[in-house]
Amino acid sequence: MATYSINHIGSTMIKIKVYVLSLLFLGGCSLSSLVDGADTSSEVKDPAAVRTPEGAAAMYNGVKIAFARVVRGTAPDAQTINFVRLSGLFTDELRAANMNADFPIQADEGIDSRTVSNIYSQQLYQNLNNLRALSQETRGLLKEIKIADWEKKVAEVYAIEAFVTIMLADMYCSSIPLSFLNYGGDYTITEGFSTETVYERAISLFDSAKVVLSTTTSDSSGIEHFINIGRGRALLSLGEYETAASQVSAVPTSYKYQLDYTVNYPKDVAHASYFIIADKEGINGLGFVSDNDPRTATAEHTNKLIPLTFAGGIEGRLIEVEAMIHARNDEWINSLNRLRTSCISQDDCITPAPAGTGGIAGLPMMTDSSLGLPDAEKFDKRLDILFHERAYWLFLTGRRQGDLRRLIRRYGRSSSVVYPTGTWGNRGFTAYGTAVSFAIPQQEIDSNSLYNGCVSQDE
Repeated sequence: MATYSINHIGSTMIKIKVYVLSLLFLGGCSLSSLVDGADTSSEVKDPAAVRTPEGAAAMYNGVKIAFARVVRGTAPDAQTINFVRLSGLFTDELRAANMNADFPIQADEGIDSRTVSNIYSQQLYQNLNNLRALSQETRGLLKEIKIADWEKKVAEVYAIEAFVTIMLADMYCSSIPLSFLNYGGDYTITEGFSTETVYERAISLFDSAKVVLSTTTSDSSGIEHFINIGRGRALLSLGEYETAASQVSAVPTSYKYQLDYTVNYPKDVAHASYFIIADKEGINGLGFVSDNDPRTATAEHTNKLIPLTFAGGIEGRLIEVEAMIHARNDEWINSLNRLRTSCISQDDCITPAPAGTGGIAGLPMMTDSSLGLPDAEKFDKRLDILFHERAYWLFLTGRRQGDLRRLIRRYGRSSSVVYPTGTWGNRGFTAYGTAVSFAIPQQEIDSNSLYNGCVSQDE
């Protein structure tokens, strides 16, 4: 199988060599064996075959495989660098497993202690930008070749690039280059953009996806929901709460956009050798272990082959709750409870509580502990409850880092009360670092003549 290779760090690409993902390897593996329902009838073994229906299908499926790996995947032949792992270590979801002098210092530790940006953050930056470039090239090819349902596929690839753009805004410092690949042409470098501008760029990609999707005559509701969840997420980051809620209102709570994993390319799961699920990390961290919450023990998090729900209706309901809190709508607590359980009162609820619309049993009803507080304290208390629920419903899906930074940017909270703090480990680190984002790698600065580095890593 031919390989797809991008020779660049981040935005400073030299050229695209061949247009099929390297993860497919030489030797004739089938895309359809890697992605359930893959729409490809034959293997692509020669670069010249890419500008064919089979090549276009391979490119589309390659984007989906690459997306799964960038979000939370691994491979048998390479160090695991994915968004969920690094953002989980950086926040309070995951811990570096070996934090004593009996083990060699690992790159995980600098991420977990928030003291350095290292080779891992550099590799993640490259992987995210590789996927952006692959998405851009794939859209151009699909528009040219027009295989079956090409409009839906183009819209989905637009949305995937938009989500990757959100990940860059969530994880990296303010001033992010958004260099891009011109289909059939050169790579155009850009200056760095503010965090808000990067979220706005993601929204414009979602908008482009909607335009393309509007031209199809086949059922496209699944991709439309995927787009709307992403658009709502970006709008939350921009502080446009009411608009965000309107975007997700038509998404069913049961909707799931899932990423598939296989024996050859499994999901990365926490284990004792490298990193583990964190518990009350650094004073501010949540009790992801000791709370015994069933949402942190599902097969999605513990089984390497179970699909991961990357975007879904549950997130849509949580977006709506945030808008309710801003609107001072007391229905917010009932909306959270509908996700948790079908019980309608504390007195009548059995133990363990039956599942609500979120589909997980054992979550009892919550009460509104903000009642009776002054308005400002009431607002903050309701936010505390909501972000706690977001942390558990969206556990290890790559949302936590964006949420914590949003608490700082939008709600004025100090990083010292949001991120883990205090003493870290026992290798001589006396305290956690203060970074709330990764720096853009030095290679980008060295190679991109329009880029001057981070403006801020502190918001």
